[in-house]
Parts: sequence; C-alpha cells; structure tokens
Amino acid sequence: MTAGTPLRIRVLASSPVTWPGSPTPAELADLLSWRRPPPPAMVGRTCWIPLAEGALKIKGVGLTSRSSAGLRITPPDPVNQFFRTFVHVGFDANGDWRLVDSGPAPMGGCRVSRAMSEYDAAVRLRRKGVPAVLPVGAWEYPDLHFAPTDENLGVAVTLSPHASPWRCDILLRPPDDGPPGRRRVYDKLVREATPSERLASLALEFGARLRGLHEVGLHRYSGGPANWGYDPERDDTYLVDLDSCRPLEQSAEPARALECLRDLASCAFNMAAHAMGNRATFRWRPEELAAGEPFHSLYQGYFPECAPNEIARAVRPFAAYYTDLYLRHVETDASIWMDRRVGYVALIMGALPLYTRVAAGSGELPAPLPVDMVWRAAEPFLGAVGRRRIEGLPGIAETHIASSALTMKR
Repeated sequence: MTAGTPLRIRVLASSPVTWPGSPTPAELADLLSWRRPPPPAMVGRTCWIPLAEGALKIKGVGLTSRSSAGLRITPPDPVNQFFRTFVHVGFDANGDWRLVDSGPAPMGGCRVSRAMSEYDAAVRLRRKGVPAVLPVGAWEYPDLHFAPTDENLGVAVTLSPHASPWRCDILLRPPDDGPPGRRRVYDKLVREATPSERLASLALEFGARLRGLHEVGLHRYSGGPANWGYDPERDDTYLVDLDSCRPLEQSAEPARALECLRDLASCAFNMAAHAMGNRATFRWRPEELAAGEPFHSLYQGYFPECAPNEIARAVRPFAAYYTDLYLRHVETDASIWMDRRVGYVALIMGALPLYTRVAAGSGELPAPLPVDMVWRAAEPFLGAVGRRRIEGLPGIAETHIASSALTMKR
C-alpha cells in the first residue's frame, strides 16, 4: 500500500472531543485511508501521534514492526492472522467456569466490532467521569473483510491524556528495555519508594478505576499492569485498551457479578505473573512480594468500604499460593508457573464475601450469586488436583467459602 492507493473508509461513530493540536477531520481521514501513511511510532497495531497536550491513539490502522532500518508500518491485513496464545477465565450463561481464548485477530488490524467496543466504552466512561482514554471515533474499512469472524476491519481513535504510551508495567520490566524515556519515568517512580511500594500505590488507584468500569455497566478481559495507562505528569492511572470491554447486560444474569470478580482477579493474577517474570526478579526482593501489598492495595481500591483486615483476609489464600511459587522461582531459577485455575478461584472466592456485601448497598454493581453456588460451579473447573491445592491454601476457611462442597470427603 502506498500513498497513491488509498483505502476506502466509512464513519461509524464520532465524538466532539478535541485536544490542542489534534488533526482536522480531513487530516485524520487522510491517515486512516492511507492517503498519507501514518507515522510508525510504536511496535504493534496502534499508531501513536503526540500532540501539544496528550496523544492521538489510532488502533487498527496498520502493523508497525522493527527492522535493522528502523520502524516501518504496513496497512492492516485482512488475510493473515495474529495467532494469539492468550487464555482467559470466563463463564457461560449458567455461571459455569471455563477457559476462553482471545479469538482470531487480523495482522495489524482491528475487527470492526472491537473498534466499536473501544469507542462505545470510552463514551460510557467519559459520561461518568471515570479516568480513561477519550472517544474520538470509529471507522470501518468496507473493502477489508476478515473471514474468520465474517466482519470487516475497523479502526478506533481515542485521545490519551499523556503524550507517551506509558503503562504501569514499567515497574515490572528492565528500565532500559524499551522506548526512549523509559529510564527517566522509571527513576521518577522509584525516587522515594521501592518498586513494590509504587506498584501498590498505582494498584490502589487502578482498583478504583476498575470499580468505575463496572459501575458504568462494562467488564473487560485484559487485566494487569500492561493494560493500566500511566500518566507520569499527574502520577495517575487511567483505563486503556477498551476494545476488550463488553456491556454487562450482554452477559447472562448469573454471570454478571462473576465477570466483575474475574476482572479484579485478572488484575491481581497478571500483576503476579509479571513480577514472576525472569526479567523482573532482579529488581524485586522476595520479601516485598511475600507481604502481598500490591494485591492488598488493588482490592482496597476496588472495595474502599472494607477494612484493611477484611482485605487481608480476602487476599491471603492467593498471596500464600503465589509467594510460595515466587520464592521457589527466585531461589532455584527454575521455570515455575502458577496454575491459572487455582489462582483465579482463590482470588475470586476470596473477594466474593466482600463483593456480596458491597454490591448489596451499591445499586450499581450486579447482584452476586450465593457462595455455595459459585463454589459448586468452580469445582469441575478446578479438577481433582486443583481442588486439593485450593483446600491446602492458608486462610481459605477464613474467606468464608468453606462449604459442604469444600469439606466433603470424596
């Protein structure tokens, strides 16, 4: 694709949101249609254009890759797929637990349904004042059809509050590994605190952001610090990557509260997974993670109504499970990994008593299911081995999930 062979585009939705230095509608149309090739600013399917204040984020406009000659961008490809290996915990219409994958994704592109999800979620969050990227618009490429999902490609455009695409996982990666400026931002973050302490403070903020997402009637599939936007000027977090958001009303009623709890668990599980990565351990002392402070802070941000001792009780089973694996990983330098099923069940069941109490007085969160019903649905998902691991976790009884199903001898 060259500047002489533009793509046809069709506007699906647009917002009056503007930002100092934003492109005019005609200039933006030139970028989306490839009349003028978008600038290759970051590896991936997102074009990032710094403005006088903030940045324009264009998702699905093409694939940026790195070579010996530097960064280059190519148009979205409706034929070749990016083969994802991401697996998520999900629920069916009955509230039964299952593993789901991310589905097929076009190389350098965005399915039109995902582009609309990003835009619609940004609109909802803006109306309620939840910190997130701001909606600009969604477009369709009518001539680029993605056969695996029988839909056309699309593109979503949002505005980010900061000119650089920083995420909170900057605390979990080597500070010199990445785009220019990473070291400067990292050093600012840890100037007066350890990485674990700073991650805990950001997790506290992000727990509140996630609560806001659920209270506007949305849930999402991509949790963890890599999907927490970070604004170093304001030292603040905000919601990004909204294309995985789904309206809670589209889920069957038994699954709605579980989707919210799964989002919270996803943030904690992925935060733990990042910290266990080989590249992160050189900077994290084992005792920092053993204290479980980032997990406590995440839950405290989501449940501000709950006392710290209640939060500690909810987090204790997962913190114990994770810390044991993390210490063995550090001490032996062996490839040790968490069991996704055990980790998510420990996190969700630990949080369920808090969620049940808070949702009853909220009026904005989906109604919870009875604890015994949730546990019975989780048992087949865990399997015999996972069930034995859950039973052996310290503090599991104190989360008030011990039921006849948990203690019954098989």
